[in-house]
This record gives sequence, structure tokens and C-alpha cells, in this order.
Amino acid sequence: MRGFKIYENMLNTIYESISDGVCVNEIIYNDNGHPVDYKILDTNPSYESITGYKKENIAGKRASVVYGVKSPPHLYTYAKVAENGDKANFEIYLPQQGRHYKVSVTSPEKGKFITILTDITGQSEIDDEINTVYENVPVVLMLVDSKRRVLKLNKNAEIFAGKSSDELLGMRGGEVLGCLHSLDDPDGCGFGPHCKYCKARNSVLDTFETENNHYNVEVSLPFMVEGREKHLTSLLSTSLINTGDKPKVLVSIQDITEKKELENEVHEKNDFFKDITENMWDMVSLTDKEGNFVYASPSHELHIGYSLKGLAINDIFEFIHPDDLDYIKNLYAEFLQTLEPGRSECRFLHSNGHYVWLETNVNVVYDDYGNIKYLVFISRDITDRKETEEELKYKEQILELSSESASLVIWDCDRKKGELYFSKQFCKLLGCGDKELVLDVQTWWNLIHPDDVAHVSKALNDYYAGNVPFFESEYRFKDNSGKWLWLLDKGKITKKDYFGNPERLTGIILDITDKVEREEKLREYANRLQESKITREKELHHRIKNNLQVISSLLSLQAEKFKDDTVQEAFIDTQNRVESMSLVHNKLYQTENLENVNNKDYIEDLVGHLTNLYGGSNIDINIDIRNIYLGIDTIIPLGMLINEIVSNSLKYAFSKDETGEIYIKLYQGYNGSYILVISDNGCRLPNDVNVKEPDTLGLQLINSLIAQINGDFELDTSKGTKFVIEFSG
Repeated sequence: MRGFKIYENMLNTIYESISDGVCVNEIIYNDNGHPVDYKILDTNPSYESITGYKKENIAGKRASVVYGVKSPPHLYTYAKVAENGDKANFEIYLPQQGRHYKVSVTSPEKGKFITILTDITGQSEIDDEINTVYENVPVVLMLVDSKRRVLKLNKNAEIFAGKSSDELLGMRGGEVLGCLHSLDDPDGCGFGPHCKYCKARNSVLDTFETENNHYNVEVSLPFMVEGREKHLTSLLSTSLINTGDKPKVLVSIQDITEKKELENEVHEKNDFFKDITENMWDMVSLTDKEGNFVYASPSHELHIGYSLKGLAINDIFEFIHPDDLDYIKNLYAEFLQTLEPGRSECRFLHSNGHYVWLETNVNVVYDDYGNIKYLVFISRDITDRKETEEELKYKEQILELSSESASLVIWDCDRKKGELYFSKQFCKLLGCGDKELVLDVQTWWNLIHPDDVAHVSKALNDYYAGNVPFFESEYRFKDNSGKWLWLLDKGKITKKDYFGNPERLTGIILDITDKVEREEKLREYANRLQESKITREKELHHRIKNNLQVISSLLSLQAEKFKDDTVQEAFIDTQNRVESMSLVHNKLYQTENLENVNNKDYIEDLVGHLTNLYGGSNIDINIDIRNIYLGIDTIIPLGMLINEIVSNSLKYAFSKDETGEIYIKLYQGYNGSYILVISDNGCRLPNDVNVKEPDTLGLQLINSLIAQINGDFELDTSKGTKFVIEFSG
């Protein structure tokens, strides 16, 4: 009994002196046995100092009254502990003290519970700092259980997933982040055909199984980005957390896709640079700002006999010819001042001791901070060109002497520079002094007469294409006074680059102004002669036509003197033949083209004349003639041939009152020959008539006229009479 008393005193002492606040409470139930409030039974001094509530003011009172609320805080948590004897823990913040407390809840007996308040402000501040870091660190953080289901995640994970924590908790990591492989199987992340090889999944599982953490494992997974599938690359780390009953793993994922893409781009550019420079005919080298070589393409060994090792033992100026050194150093100093791309030509020491001419372009490469990192030199061996220039210069001097007294100009075109060099004679020709002239190519084109630019360009292109052995063109060129000079220009390619493209052309120009003006006068004289000839020929055709008309009239008058119908008919037929020839000469007189006659107009006029002469009101004449032009040597016999056949049809094929049809067609066949078809549907020729060897004058004349036009014919008498005549014209 004494021992129990001592133990009770000890507990009271602890109860009264501990720094944790203790409050003893009892649950209040309604008639249905549901908790509706709780009564405060006792508190220790620390509880008073923590909460500010005096024991004498709250003991025996309902919590809802003490705290001034309808439903006291944490009622159901407290009721569960009081009824079941379980324990509960949670944290609260009391603003009146500005401190954090851990609340531990326990039950001494059914229906009652004790709350113990422990000050955890210092720990809570650390937790707040950790939570701030957790929420704001620029990586995805997820706390997962052994089934890889998400227990907690930070704001960056929510942003990446595009959903809130409430929507994502309980899902597996791949489902949270939207990995497309998680859609391969109905069970989701970890069950698809790709998942067994997934580094992210396997790293998490390995951490649970072996308790080994993983750091910066590079993983690549497919996601939908802006409507299309894209693989994102991340660094994944896992950390085992062994607090509480069950282990958890903290997974961190840092997106390095842009970094990897940038690295790949850099690698690709480096490979591209290497592929280009190691296969270029030109030499590419890099030096530092002081001129020390740090890179040299393999072509250096081919052209100047040095590898990078051979170049690196000296700075760049050690290789320059003494006579060119000051010039190069001045250019180099100027370049470092302006940092503008530059170009130079100088002699460079070959490894075997002789000098080669190099044309070099220089530029600068900057680092990320805008400082000079490298100087880039692209050099080309122009020794052959320099030797050619010297040789050309010598030849120009010789040619200059030989061309002083002539209008001969020597020119040289550097296509790379886009410049044309002309000898002194060109300045003299243009009236702008006695000196050599240099023009850029565009200026040269601008001084060519606009009407001549196209054919000069075509002549050049034909030469470049290999269609002609050399460039040659005549064109007008404006001199210094604005006068147009006629020039004959000839040239050839004198140098090509490594790829076979023209680099240099050389040629001559001859002033042909006087020659062209003489030719123009001759053309004008020839045109006048031609016009005079045409006038005379038209007058001749007019006179022939008039003479034939006179003959036709005489035949008509002569025919009237005879009473014999046969004789009269013979005179009329002859008159018609003369008339057909007269029509041709009349057409030639009326046309501008004395060489050819429009057959359509001529034949229509001829048939109209015959119809008027023989009468044909009961005959339907159809003419199908294309616009074909034939020479006078063909059209006269052709007209007489039509005259003979149509006259016979009008006279003999139909009785006086009988209706009928005559069809005339002339066209050009596929083989280039001409085909004349004349047919009627009247009575046909007698069967005993031999049309190839006839007895009658008319048929004999038809055969003769067909032979004159180099033709042949077929006769079809199955339905009237049909001549099909094919001739070459």
C-alpha cells in the first residue's frame, strides 16, 4: 500500500512538472450513442501555459463551450481512441503562441482519452524548409511504395503530369508522368512488353530489394508532346526511406532532353565539321589569338607537306615568305582590330623548302562569353593560277604591242572575284583614257544593250554546257559618250577549279562597228531591190492576167462566129483553161506573197466561174478546202485540172433538170503529200473508157496535168464519178 502511494506521488510529480501539456477528457454521447462533444476533466500546468486556458476555468466544461465552436476539434479521432483504445498522433499549429505541437492521443479507460501536446516548433521549421525545397526543387520528386504506387509528389511532378496530387496519388509512376508504355497493357505501368526493360522501373525495384540507392541513371521514355510522340531523356535517382512500418523509395527525375539534344547537335556539328574539313581540297586550320595552330585539316599535308604536329612547332608567321611578311602582319593586326572577315594572297613555305602561293580567307569563332576562341583560316593553293597570271601578263604585253595599231582588246575574267580586266586598248575604244580597265561583271552586263543581253547570255551558257568550242557573240556596248559600239567578243576557259567549274576566262574583243554599219547599209539596199523586184513581178502578173483576159475575150468572140456546137464547145473549153490561168495571176497580183497562192480562195473563185458559165442552179457544190498555200508552178496545172474535171461534171454528169452534188476536197496527208478529191453523183463514165490511156482531149489533158504536179490518181465509178489525186506539190 505504501509502495503504491509512492508510485502515485511520483506520477503526480511528473504530471505537474513535465514540459508537455496534458489534458484528460471524457466523451459525451447522445441518446443514440453517437459522440457529440467531450468534457475537459483535468489539465496540468504546462497545458495551461501552452494553451492559455486556466484549469479552474475549463475543468468540467464541454469542449464546444470552451473553444466556442459547434463541433469541437478532432472529435471523431478522440472518440475512436476512447472507444477502441487505439493511439493517434497528429500535428497542430497554435497561432497565439506561433508554435507547432505534436498531439499524442491515448485512452486510460473506455470513454476517456488523454491528449499530450509536445512542442516541435524547431523540428517543424526544419520540416517546413525541407518541404519548401521538396516542393520547389526543379525536378520531379515522387515517394512510392513497394508496388511503385505514388504516396506523395511535389509541385513539379504535378506540373509535368498536368494534374493535381489528389488525381495522381495511388497511381504508378509511369501512369503519373504519362509514359506511353503504360498504355500498352490494361494493367498499366510495369506490365507492358517494354516495361521489363525499363531502367526507371528496374532501378526502383532494385532499391526496394537490395536497399541500394541509384544515382543519375539515364532513361529515355516516350511521351506525347504537343500532339506528337517524343522520347524524353531524364536522369533518375532512387533513395530508400526506411521510416515507419513499410519502406518507401524517393524517386527524383530530372529532364535533360534539351541538354541531350544540344549535346547531340554539338556532336553532329563536330562530326559534320570533321567530315567536311577532312574531305575538302582546300585547307582548313584553326589558331589561337596569337597565331599558334590548334587544328589543321589533312589537306595541309597534300598541299604544303605539313601535319598539325609540323605546323604547331611554330606560329603562323614563321611560314610566310620574307617579302610578304610585313603585308601579312599588317593585315593580321587590322583583322584583330576590326574582326571583319579578310582575304589575302601570300607565299607559304612548303615542307620541302620551296614556297607555294596560298589564297587565304580568315574569320573568327567566339566562345559563349563573346571572347575570341579561334581564328579560322581557309586556304587554297593558287600557285598554278599565279604562274598562269604571270604567263598571261607576259603574253598580254606581247599582244599589247601587236594590237596597238588595231582595234583589238584583250580581256581576262576572274569568275571567283567577279571582275573583268581589259587591256589599255579597251579604254581607248570607249573614249575614257589610256589605261587598263577593271569592271565588275554586273557593270559589264549593264553596259550591254538591253536587246542583246539575252543572246549574249545564251552564247555563254552554250559554251559552259559544251555545245560550242568557244564563246562568241556580237553585241552593242555603250562607250563613254553614250554611243553604241558593235563588238565581236570571243573567249575560252583558261582555268578550272578542282571540281571542273570555270574559274578564269580569257578572250579578245574586236570593234566591228564600221563592218556592222556597212552591212546594215547593204541590207537596206537589198531590201529596196527586193521591194522593186516585187513591184515589177506584181506588175508582170497583172499584165499576164490582162493579156490572158484579152485572149479569153478573143476566144469568146471567135466562138460566136461558128454555128457548129462542137467547135463552139471547143472554144469555150479553151477559154475556160485560159481563164483558170488568169485567175492565178490575178491572185498573185493581189497578194503580198508572190511565191504562194491561197488555194481555198482560188479554187472557190474558179468553181464559181464554171458554175456561172455552165449553169448549175440544180447542182449542189460542196467545197472542203484547207488553207493550203502552193507555188505558182503547182497551182496553175492544179487549177486547170480542177477546171477539166468540174467542167466535165457540170456538162455531162447530170441532165438538164436533174439535181445532184459535186464534192471538192483538198487537204494534206500524213506523209506530207496533198490529196485532191473531186466527185459527183451523176452518171458515171462509160465502162469502155481507158482513163490511163484515153482517146479524148479532156482525159489526155487530165493525165498530163497530174504528171506535171508529180501525182497519181485513182478513179472510182461505183457511185457516179470520183477522182482521188495524190500529188507532192
